Amino acid sequence: PDAQTVGVILNRPTERKLSGESVFFGGPVLRETIFALFQSRERPESPAFRVLRDVYLTMQPETVERLLARRGQRFRLYAGFSGWAPLQLQAELARDGWYVLPASVDLLFRKDTAGLWSELLAEARGEHAARENAARAALFHGGLRRSVETLRRRSVYFAYEESPPQPAAPRGVRASGAGIVSVPGRRDPARGAPRVPRPRVPADGADRRACAEWGARRRHSQSPHQALARQPVPRARAVQESDGPGVLRRAVLARRAGGPGQGRQHAGRRRRAADEERVPRLPQGHRRHVGGSPASHAPHPGQPLLLRFSRAELPSRAGIVADCRCSPKDVHSPGGGIMNRAFVVLFSILGLVSCASGPSREQDLVNRAADGFGGDTWASVKTVTIKGTVKQWEPEQSDVPGGEMRFANEASFETALDRASRVGRTDLEKKFAYPAPRTYKFSEILTPDAGYVIGVDTTARNAQNLQMNPPAHAMSSLRLATAQREQRRGAINSLVLAMRSNPDRVQAAPDIVVAGRSYPAVAYENYIVAFDPQTGLPARVRTLDYDNVWGDVNYDLVYSDWRDVGGAGKIPFNRKYELNGRTVAEITYTDARVNQPIDSARLEIPAALRANAPKPATGSVPYQWVLRRQFIGTYLDSENLSYDSRAAGGGLRLQELAPGVQHVVGGSHNSLLVEMSDHLIVFDAPVTDAQSLWV
Repeated sequence: PDAQTVGVILNRPTERKLSGESVFFGGPVLRETIFALFQSRERPESPAFRVLRDVYLTMQPETVERLLARRGQRFRLYAGFSGWAPLQLQAELARDGWYVLPASVDLLFRKDTAGLWSELLAEARGEHAARENAARAALFHGGLRRSVETLRRRSVYFAYEESPPQPAAPRGVRASGAGIVSVPGRRDPARGAPRVPRPRVPADGADRRACAEWGARRRHSQSPHQALARQPVPRARAVQESDGPGVLRRAVLARRAGGPGQGRQHAGRRRRAADEERVPRLPQGHRRHVGGSPASHAPHPGQPLLLRFSRAELPSRAGIVADCRCSPKDVHSPGGGIMNRAFVVLFSILGLVSCASGPSREQDLVNRAADGFGGDTWASVKTVTIKGTVKQWEPEQSDVPGGEMRFANEASFETALDRASRVGRTDLEKKFAYPAPRTYKFSEILTPDAGYVIGVDTTARNAQNLQMNPPAHAMSSLRLATAQREQRRGAINSLVLAMRSNPDRVQAAPDIVVAGRSYPAVAYENYIVAFDPQTGLPARVRTLDYDNVWGDVNYDLVYSDWRDVGGAGKIPFNRKYELNGRTVAEITYTDARVNQPIDSARLEIPAALRANAPKPATGSVPYQWVLRRQFIGTYLDSENLSYDSRAAGGGLRLQELAPGVQHVVGGSHNSLLVEMSDHLIVFDAPVTDAQSLWV
C-alpha cells in the first residue's frame, strides 16, 4: 500500500518568533512554510488534519492568522516538516525498532521542552525492562529454548489496552497479521513511483570502519528501503493498528536497532567505539497529499508515542516527532483546497545515527550526471543565450472530462542569462489560439528578488500595467516565485552543479517509473531529479504541485537531445512539460551560445518599480494556476488570484440580482447564491479556497 509518514519535531524551539509566538523547527522540508498544531473543541472551518481529540494540524495561512489573533488559544507554530517513504515503517518493524508510550494534549503543548527527551527516554526504558522480563519468563515457562541474546535481537510486541501480548517476529520477516495494519493511501500506477523520497542521513563524524563492519553483517537482512542507503538508518515512524474506525487497539514495541545498546552488551564481547558514537541528524522528505473524503472520526485519544533507539545511546539533540499515517477517511477538509488529502497522526521520538563507508548512491548519480554534461567546464560559463519555440496546451478546458486538450498558443522566444548575477531576460511573441486568437509581444526580467514584465501579456491586465506608458508592471510575489522555480528547473546543468556542491542536501528518492522504464532519482530541495540509467544524464525533474480541480499532480520537465554548446558542455535542446503524464508544453531550442556579451541595460528593472516590487512568495504557492493561466493568456498578475489587489476598491462583493438572489462579483470568477425557504444554494467557482471561504 502507498502509505506515507510525515510529522513535525516537537522539542526543537528556534529563536524565530511570529507575532510574539515562538516558532519550533518542524523538519527540513518546506522550511519556509508555517504549520500550526492547535486545540479546538469545534471543527475548524478551513482544511485541517485531526491529530487527537480536539487537536488539529494545519498549514492554511488563514487559520494561522486567526490563531495568532485569538487570545487564550492553545497552539504551537512549526517551520517545515519531516517526511518518510511508503512501507519504510513496516520494513523497520520487521527488523526490530520501537518503544511505545501514550501521547497526550499536555505533552504536545508542553511549554518547557528542554527535559522532555530525557523524561520520555527514562519512562520508555522502564516499561521496556518490565515487559522484557515478563516476556522472558513467559518464554521460559512455555518451554521455548531461546537464548536471552536471541530475545534481545528480535521484535517483541506488547499489549496496549485490552489486547494480549504478541510473539516475536523472526529477523528478516515483515511483521504482518492482526497486530500490524498498513493504512493505504492512493497510488495511480500511471503517475509513477510513490512521491515521498526515502530519506538518507550523511555519515559525517561517524566511525566509518566500525560502521562498515557492522553494516556488512547486517546487510543480508535489510529491506530495499535501507539497502538503498547502504546502512540501517534509524527513523521515527508510527503505525496504527485498528479493528475499526476510531478504535486504536494495540501499540507496538519493536527492536532497538542493531542489538542490545542502551547500556547492554552482547555476551562475550566488549563495547565497541561505534556503540558510543553520537551523530544526530534530522530526517528529510517531501510533502504529499493523498486524496479522500472528509473524516468522520478521529484517532483514539490514547494515541501511541513511539521511541526509536539506535545501537548507541541516543544523542541529546534528537528530536520528538509527530508522525502521520495516511487514510483517505481521516482528514477534516470542509473547504477542499490544498490540504484535501488525508493522514492519521501518531507521535514519536526520533534519534538518528548514520553509518556509511563511501560516496552514497545519490551522490554517485549526481556526479555521473555532472561529468556527463561537462560539469567542470560548464561551471566556468558566464552567460547563456538561447533562441527557441514553445507550444502549450490546457487540459482543463476540454469539452469533456479527460478529453482532448485545448491548444493554447505557440510562441518564439530569446533568452539571455547572466549566470553570475542570476539575472535573466526573455523576449516572447505569443500567438494564442484559445480562448480567442490574439498575439502578445512582451518581455520578462527575472532577478533573485524581483520580476518585471514589459508590454502586454494577458487580457486580464492589472492596474499598474494599465497606468504605465508604455505598459509594464512588477510581477506579483506568486508569479515571481513560480518563474524562479521554472527558471532553475530549466537550467538543469546549474541545478546539478548545485546538488554536487551541496551533497548534504541531496536525499534518497524512489525511482520514477515511466512507460515501464525505471529512472533512478534523488531529491533536492523541492525537486525530484531522475536520471537516464544508460547515459547518466538528467532525464526529468519533478515537482509535486496542487491543481485547483484535480488536487495533487506530478509536474515534470523532461529533457532530451543533449548537444554540445561551444565546447562548454551539453544541454538538452528538446524539453517538454508533463502534467500527470500528459504533455502540456513542448520547447525546442533552435540556437544556444555561451559567453556572449549581454547589454546590462537590458537586464535592469526601472528603479521606481524595483523599490516597491514584491519579493518571491513563500509557503503555499499555486504554481499550476499561475503557470496555466499564462498558457491561455488570461492570468491576472495579482497577490489575490480572484481580483486585482492593486486596483482601488478591488475585492469581492455581493450584487443583488433579484430578491433572495445574490451574485458574487469583483473577481475573475463569479459565484451565485440563491436563498430558499430553509437553506441556501451556492454555485461556487473553482478558483481558490479563499474565494470559497469568502462566499
